[in-house]
Amino acid sequence: MGAEQSQMGDFPTLSDFAEMIKERNEAKMRCAIEMADDEPDKCNFFGFSPLAIAAMHSDGTWVIEVFGKPDRVNYVADTNLESLSDELALNVDDDIKFDRGYTPISLAVMFGPMESVKMLIEKGSRTDFLTEEKLYSLRDLAEFRRQEDIIKLLNDGMNDEDGFNIQCRNCDTANCVIS
Repeated sequence: MGAEQSQMGDFPTLSDFAEMIKERNEAKMRCAIEMADDEPDKCNFFGFSPLAIAAMHSDGTWVIEVFGKPDRVNYVADTNLESLSDELALNVDDDIKFDRGYTPISLAVMFGPMESVKMLIEKGSRTDFLTEEKLYSLRDLAEFRRQEDIIKLLNDGMNDEDGFNIQCRNCDTANCVIS
């Protein structure tokens, strides 16, 4: 199967999906997202959910706004970025490329627009993200990108009384060192 082919007959290719985003084709988008909900192991883009791909796209915020719900915005990909970064020619450090556990908000922080990051937070995205191997936080990923507005958003949220904290995936304890 070629890199651009989808894993299932009616599931869109990555380029078709990008076109659906640009055209704001809500009906086709709903179908693709529902297929991914039903069969996430078969209906994905190199292991990443449709919402994760939309979070990276410069025009993808509307997809998050319309289809974002907690289980979708918090979906953790069980793969690394290698195939996706190769397909999209992303400029990614090897430590990040070969790490795992990325969520839509982590991809938005690294590659997407500020509006997508904000929308993901609004839709319930967990901001206590840590990669599985290097334990990079969202703030770390934003600093690698040198995107000052995203860094400020994350810093402000982490300093607010009702803001977010980094929590261990295993015990949900804030700032756990055992992660």
